[in-house]
Amino acid sequence: MDFKDINNSKIALVYVYYERKNQQKNQTNFSFFLKYALDNKNWLNLNITYVFIINGTFCDVTIPKRDNIHVLHYPNSYYDYEGWKNGIIYLCKLNDSELWKNYDYLCLMNCSTCGPFMNENKNSHWLIPFYEKMVKTNSIICGPYMNIIFGYPSISCHMSLIKINNKIMNLIMRTKININGYKNTVLGKKQNKLDACLTGEIGLSKILIDNGYSICCLYFDSLDDVKNNNFRQEFYNENTNEYLFNTTIFIKNVWRIDDNYASLPVLYNKCKNFIYEKLKIKDIFDELNFNENSFKYNLLNISDNVTLNHYQLCWNSKIEYYNLFGYAEEDIIFPETKKIINNSCIIYAHYDSKNILSDYVIQGLKVLYLLGYDIFFYSASTHFLNVDLSILPFNITFVSNDGPGTDWKIFNLGLKKIKNENLNYDWIMIMNDSLLFPINGIYNFANTILKMRNNCNFWGHWESREHNLHLIGVPIEFQFELIDSIIEFLDEIIVKCTKYHDIIDLLEVKFTEYLVNKNYKYNSIVKDVNLKGTDALSCPTHNPYIINQWINNKDAFAIKWKYCISYLNNNVVSDEFNYLTKFLHYGPEGIISKAELWGVFPKSADFIIDTNH
Repeated sequence: MDFKDINNSKIALVYVYYERKNQQKNQTNFSFFLKYALDNKNWLNLNITYVFIINGTFCDVTIPKRDNIHVLHYPNSYYDYEGWKNGIIYLCKLNDSELWKNYDYLCLMNCSTCGPFMNENKNSHWLIPFYEKMVKTNSIICGPYMNIIFGYPSISCHMSLIKINNKIMNLIMRTKININGYKNTVLGKKQNKLDACLTGEIGLSKILIDNGYSICCLYFDSLDDVKNNNFRQEFYNENTNEYLFNTTIFIKNVWRIDDNYASLPVLYNKCKNFIYEKLKIKDIFDELNFNENSFKYNLLNISDNVTLNHYQLCWNSKIEYYNLFGYAEEDIIFPETKKIINNSCIIYAHYDSKNILSDYVIQGLKVLYLLGYDIFFYSASTHFLNVDLSILPFNITFVSNDGPGTDWKIFNLGLKKIKNENLNYDWIMIMNDSLLFPINGIYNFANTILKMRNNCNFWGHWESREHNLHLIGVPIEFQFELIDSIIEFLDEIIVKCTKYHDIIDLLEVKFTEYLVNKNYKYNSIVKDVNLKGTDALSCPTHNPYIINQWINNKDAFAIKWKYCISYLNNNVVSDEFNYLTKFLHYGPEGIISKAELWGVFPKSADFIIDTNH
């Protein structure tokens, strides 16, 4: 068989993605693939065109913007095989020709696969071991693993590399295969899960074998080894070992069947440790030394008891479920409160145009709840697609989105609720979803709060001399005794705000001045007067030339991330920061800030941090 050298080949990679409500494992798999597998600094430069099929109406992972990346959204839920076909059809239309005329290899992946678990190598690539195994065994397809399912050899359903030509594309796209009463094409719409398993997963390998082609995988040396395998080593079992991790490059950690599981999680912690090491991530909750009693298991939206299935996997409580499966599904679960911060509340204003509760918001809310804040959460979204409200340990109030200024209306609404219900707190904080926190750890966050409360009536994170001396936006925390004055100020000023800049000029900039004139004392963590080189710069505290002066200051705990994430390519952030941004993307291929679009900040694509500035 004639194999074109993969170094001189064109490869089409179609990746099908979706998110599961209340769980985040797919996000982790997808984000790691985007950040590690697609990092051009890590690998030999292969000619790959990526098509990401987003199955559903939302995606919490930021996909980088590149010429070789194409993103397609499909609102209806369907099986991977239809998604893969849609991706292929898209590329055919894009190039106005059959796929095999423009590409030499086709890689099919879905978000249940985790990887690549291979050390970066500028002289190699994570696809090359699959290519080399195909050449060595004269096979037309290679996957991480192979099984015998219903008597048929079958390549792993979550990842495969295929050498393509006209005949092979006709076989998998247009030729129907009949297995156990289901007759369908390999790629395309499926009737149900069984059809997807039979004509899709099994069918992909069977139709190639039936037409005289050989198939292979990384784990086994030959098809005979597959047939002689007495148990699925890609499932959890006592023999699961380093060989599976070191050989297959991509691992499926979670194996589901219907509403239950076909296996205990496979090498989840080992995979997680690899991901965290490569992406320089530190879980912000590790410093808390959580144990089995540290979480609110009762809020999990899962049955308390599941009876045995034919794999004999069950659980008798939500705690048991989480310890067996939920941790690997990355179920969204809140910690029990530790009451480190006493008799305090926070009014949190939220809006997301996609109607999702982003991970960085969830992590911040977990920390606030853990520390002991009572949370008054208001959202100008209409609902949440990715979480059930029942898993949250606080109530959600949905409000109308009135555009700019909605946050301040929410703060006023929350303050009046506190006052009208005769709630009495020592301190009240206002915050919104523009903030990423705690960027330097939970204990640093708590210690900063307690320290800032000394000798002042209110405090904020950033202090600026731009326009007038003021605290920038949020977070701002104030003593309860200020509540009447602040309500009075907001009632008077909000109605005067008729355009966007009124919110800044009349509300934000005047807020500090108003309270100081009433003889209230204030403080701040980051003062632009203490930063070097701010005189000629706009938005000095978050200007990319200045940010490195305070971002790793242990007293600093938050950042307005959309201002600066496109400038954070030079690893100036903490490992905790990387944890909070694990589903976001650094650099100009992600979100471009309004400050750059307005010309206030430099172009992030050309920006290099001057650490001596």
